[in-house]
Order: sequence, then C-alpha cells, then structure tokens
Amino acid sequence: MFTINQKGGILANLMHLLIDTWNVLHQTGILPPENAGIGIKGLTRLVATSRLQGCLMTLVCDGTNVKEGVSSPRVTCVFTGPHKSADDEIIERIRASSGARDTLVITSDQAIIKAVKAAGAQCMKSEHFLKLLIEDSRLPESKRTHRPSGLSQKHADAWKTIFDVDCSLVDEMEDVQLPNHLKREADDAPIESTKQPKKKKSSTQKDHQDDLMPKSLIEEARKLIDP
Repeated sequence: MFTINQKGGILANLMHLLIDTWNVLHQTGILPPENAGIGIKGLTRLVATSRLQGCLMTLVCDGTNVKEGVSSPRVTCVFTGPHKSADDEIIERIRASSGARDTLVITSDQAIIKAVKAAGAQCMKSEHFLKLLIEDSRLPESKRTHRPSGLSQKHADAWKTIFDVDCSLVDEMEDVQLPNHLKREADDAPIESTKQPKKKKSSTQKDHQDDLMPKSLIEEARKLIDP
C-alpha cells in the first residue's frame, strides 16, 4: 500500500503540523486498547514513528498543565493558559503566519477548520490523523513514508504522487495552489501511470485464433468487411 518516495521525505520536512491537542486526544473509538489514554507524550511518539515524522510539530493545549508538555528540536508544546482557548491560539497563529500554506492543522473543530482554511492552511480531521498514526505504527519501519497534503485534480495527483496521501484525505482539502517550493518539487516528481500497456498479439496467437474458427466463416466475414 505504501511507496517509499525520496521527494516525499524532502517535502515532509518542510511541512508544519499544528495540532489541536485535546481535540485529537479526546477522540473515541479509534485508538486500540493498547494506545488508549496515550497523552501528549504518547501522541508525539506515534507521530515520530509515522510517515509524518519529518514534520515540525506544534501541539496547542488548553490550560496550564505544562508538566505534560513535550519539547524537542522538532516538537513544541504550547499551553494557552487560563484566559485563552487552544481554538483561538490556533486561529491567531495561522492568520499571523506567512507560511500558512505550508501548515497542516489537525482538528475536527468546524470553527477552526473554517477559519484556518480561509487563511490558506490545510486541515486534516483528528480521527483521520489518529487512524493514519495507528496504521503506520503497525508497519515495518522500512515501509513507512512521509506524506501530508492540496486541490484540483492536477494538484491532488501531485500530492498523492509525492506524499502517497490517501484519497479520502485529499477529498477534504481545499482547491488551492501548492506553495511555490512544493510546486517545483511536484513538477519534478514523475507521476506513475496506472494504465497497463496493451499487449500486441503475436502472429502465432493470431494464427491460433484463426484455427479456432471455420475458414468458411472467416471468408464470409472478410467479404462483409471488404465487399
């Protein structure tokens, strides 16, 4: 199901995940029993072993419980404090960002989705995000690949080629242009054709087919074609 794509790895390194943390962690019926109640640290571990492992990641959390936070060169954990919601923080960050089109916002909150899409960012619903992480966690490491998100048919094909994005995820995304640096990579990425070339029949095969039909019938058919 997965393809290893060097360009996908390069592009994933340029993507930024902005995660509505509690919205993701409070999804029900998706995580298997062994991953239930994983918390922030467990979530970052799943991302680190997924196709999104090359992305920069910001986890936005309501409240002030900084003890649960995680920090690493690629991971930032932001607690919004008692007077501001994670929803507002995410929307403000996207609106103020010069790289909104390079950002994939993870949330199922419709108000956030509407606001960040209007500002040019892409979205993936929390339930799809978790399913993707669990799916990747069950793969051998050698078969994991990096891939997020854009999209008319042309742009959708480019994203699917570079990142091997699942079609159901591409369908959710807005029809926007790829960022320039990603568009250049997409133009260079060969898109594999799914059509199988037709095999030419050999003269032996044709003769064999002729033998299966009475010669008189073949002659009648030829007369109808070439009177």
